[in-house]
Amino acid sequence: MKRCIALLIFIFLLIPACFAKENINVAVNIDNNYATYAILTFNSILKNNESNSDYTFYVLHDGLSLLNKLRIKLFVATHKQKVKFVYADVSKLINSKQNVFSKSQAEYINNIGIARVFLPNLLPETVKRCIYLDSDTLVVTDLKELWDTDISQYAAGMCEDSNKNDLVKMLPEINMYYNSGVILMNLDYMRKINTTKEVLNFIKYNVLRYPDQDVLNIVLNKHIQKLNQKWNYMYVTATNYPMFPEAKKGIIHYIWEYKPWHFLDTEDQYSLIRLYYSYWKHSDLKFSYALNYCKIVFKSNYFIKKYKNNFQQYYTHIFRQLNKFRTPKISVIVPVYNGEQYIDKSFHHLKNQTFKNYEIIFVDDGSKDKTALMLENIKQTNWKVRVIHHNKNQGVGAARNTGLAAAKGEYIIFLDIDDNYNKNLLKKMYKKAIKTDSDITICGSNVPYGKDPAYFVGKDTYNWKDLPDYIFLAMRTPNIWDKLYKRSFLTKNNLKFTSLKLGEDVYFVNQSVILADKITTIPDELIFYEIYTPNSLTKQVDKAPEDPIETWLLTKKFLDERGIYKEVEQSYLTALVSSFMWAYYKMDNKNQKLIIKKYKP
Repeated sequence: MKRCIALLIFIFLLIPACFAKENINVAVNIDNNYATYAILTFNSILKNNESNSDYTFYVLHDGLSLLNKLRIKLFVATHKQKVKFVYADVSKLINSKQNVFSKSQAEYINNIGIARVFLPNLLPETVKRCIYLDSDTLVVTDLKELWDTDISQYAAGMCEDSNKNDLVKMLPEINMYYNSGVILMNLDYMRKINTTKEVLNFIKYNVLRYPDQDVLNIVLNKHIQKLNQKWNYMYVTATNYPMFPEAKKGIIHYIWEYKPWHFLDTEDQYSLIRLYYSYWKHSDLKFSYALNYCKIVFKSNYFIKKYKNNFQQYYTHIFRQLNKFRTPKISVIVPVYNGEQYIDKSFHHLKNQTFKNYEIIFVDDGSKDKTALMLENIKQTNWKVRVIHHNKNQGVGAARNTGLAAAKGEYIIFLDIDDNYNKNLLKKMYKKAIKTDSDITICGSNVPYGKDPAYFVGKDTYNWKDLPDYIFLAMRTPNIWDKLYKRSFLTKNNLKFTSLKLGEDVYFVNQSVILADKITTIPDELIFYEIYTPNSLTKQVDKAPEDPIETWLLTKKFLDERGIYKEVEQSYLTALVSSFMWAYYKMDNKNQKLIIKKYKP
């Protein structure tokens, strides 16, 4: 009988142990500025907890406010999980109150940022393993898969850094560089090899740009197991270029200074920011974000130094929402490809226009420099600006078509990023367009290819029938950037740009002047065209030597289809020869021979 009772007691104790859920330990280190975003990280973990695992969240801090502690505790308790706050006096650990980060990093990271390297000492010895996460991460799958990764023979599991090649060169002690935004930690192993002591010794005698990350790479390099890159999917916010495209689902790490919460209105442009905001909407973070703004009121000096731009972003966001209910008079479409050196100048000319009812649509055509980030930064502080991004470079014609499809204005003007514009450009062109009810309004520029059409017809408005022998010569320029178009005219005639690399705007202009019922001009020079800018979207002739001729062959086909070629033949042939000679003398010898051979009568 006693044996039966003992067996029943044993079974009673064994069954709960067999069916007990796995407890996963997750650690973050934050200050008051990052509390809101840590909640979002927790929310993403719990929303994807398909294994129904239990979680204990360890929040390392150096003085978290009572309000933020309550917010985090309430959020975690609502999901029936545990949270523990661990005070980490990093300055005491390193025996220095000086910020250990480099000058550029110290502007927005304090010493709590290095607390992760001391987790073996900061967490109780009963905690054998943990997953460390930066609070700019988003977990989009069940974290148990990462937790179950076997690192019993290693101190940590980490993913390669996106900038590993350059960082390895800076640290000759190592041959592989790992990112510390996501770390699967074997705390027992780290305690065994006394990593804290090694870390402290290294920090004491070395100054590094990323001390939290560099020191882990140097001290633990031989004790790190490389993880599947999906567990640290490094993404540069506000671009379409993830650092590791092969990583599909795991943990998204929004690296670099710009973070998703800096871009309130870009969900429609970037899928990974849209994904981030989807978790925002399913937590208390909307209220939290409002609290962040209210808090600033009581810290005016701090606000002026750090949060001024955030308030500007906030009001820009409000005005942009209101602007959805109004139609701008003019849409300014500016395609950009690797134009970082021209963006500030171009925007300066546009924002200082004396005409006020307009929108600016920048189309980033898959730039590889800082164009995307610069445009997004401008967008956050100017509600008239819209930014559209192409995943890859498609050409200036495609970029303009994208802008045209998105435009809301009654009139459209296409400008180049590297040109200069008179402050009265939009005002004067719009006034003339409204006065004459013209489909196309043309202004003067510093590139006078042709004479004012009024010189030929002696009147303010005209169309091709008024000057068939001169229509292609009397367009001021054959380019797009000195013309204001009525949007309804473009829509009615389904006018689009071709995929030609050079001259795609010439074909667009040629079609439009034939289709327009009314064209008018302004004598003033309002645009100053930078002809020789090397990185302009207007491609150099040698890159597409055939395009200047092909655009006129397309025009010939268009004229034949409308049955009017004979009527405008003189103007067409003169313009064709002029265009050919212009392109021919800009080509190298090789392309000159190619063109003569291909187009020889």
